[in-house]
Amino acid sequence: MADRGLRPKPKSLGFMATPLVQSLIERLILVIFTIWTGLTISFLVTRLSPRNPAEQVLSRIQGAGVFMRPEEIEAMRRTVMGLFGLDKPLWEQYISFLQSVLTFKFGPSLLNFPVPANDIISLYMPWTIFLLLTATIISWIIGVVVGIVMGIWEHKKAVKILEYTFITIFPLPYVVLAIAFLIIFVGILRIYIGVTIVPTFTLSLETLSAMFSRAWLPALSIIVLSIINWAMGSLALARTAKREPHVFYAMVRGIPTNLLLKRYIGKNVLILQVTALALSLGGIFGGALATEYIFNYPGLGTLLYNSIVTNDFNTMLGIITYSILGVTIASFVIDMVYPFIDPRVRYGGGE
Repeated sequence: MADRGLRPKPKSLGFMATPLVQSLIERLILVIFTIWTGLTISFLVTRLSPRNPAEQVLSRIQGAGVFMRPEEIEAMRRTVMGLFGLDKPLWEQYISFLQSVLTFKFGPSLLNFPVPANDIISLYMPWTIFLLLTATIISWIIGVVVGIVMGIWEHKKAVKILEYTFITIFPLPYVVLAIAFLIIFVGILRIYIGVTIVPTFTLSLETLSAMFSRAWLPALSIIVLSIINWAMGSLALARTAKREPHVFYAMVRGIPTNLLLKRYIGKNVLILQVTALALSLGGIFGGALATEYIFNYPGLGTLLYNSIVTNDFNTMLGIITYSILGVTIASFVIDMVYPFIDPRVRYGGGE
């Protein structure tokens, strides 16, 4: 009779959940450390700047022709320094900044004083989300599909011509393409009118129409190069997938192209490209500085540029904080969801 003590004990629910819990804890620690590091570096960069917000305010007042006696100038400087907390030791400023991150209250905006920086950011954020979300999703869908199709029929002459065209256009600096679009659609065709629009957002057809009228040309300039980027990446992944033994065997067996596209090559490419898409969506909150500045688009990129020029610490750090949180949280979600997308990946590094 077998000894019952030698029988393996059934795994309990707690034991089975250990790899998931351990992975969750490890990644949460990594997320917190990453956010803290990014915020600390951003804070130090702003404080190491040789430019002083108090001097910016004083130069504005004096530039407007307002006469002030030396003692009044000094009193104004102390007031502004105290208002922005710059009269405190660096470590106290750092603690105050971390507290502002936890409460999402970054203090008054220097550029739009005395409006809180977070209120200004919330006005510009919907415009950036609308532009980049639309451009990213459209370019991802088209680029991934084109890349997979090119990977399946890579030996076709038309595919070779398209690939060489992509390789030629891909190194083109984005600024050159954006300026070319401005010349074509504004200077020659005159179908894009850069009318200044107050960046307010309400759920109405009028607002959505205004957003589309301002966003279609910047979005088009982003989509063109992004499609090439996604397509070239998907093409490389498709070629790698075709070298896998099970995919090669399926091709030798004469599996229909549509089945080959869905179950073998396409699925392998999508697993990795979904990850890249999530990271791209996480970076939306940083804005597209070059795009928004060139097209005078009222988004976070334009706001960030103006904040850097005017040394608006609070608004600048607020935008950077949203950007860091967006990318880091997106990366965390991907890490936790990826085992459900790719069955080859297991929590805790197991296979």
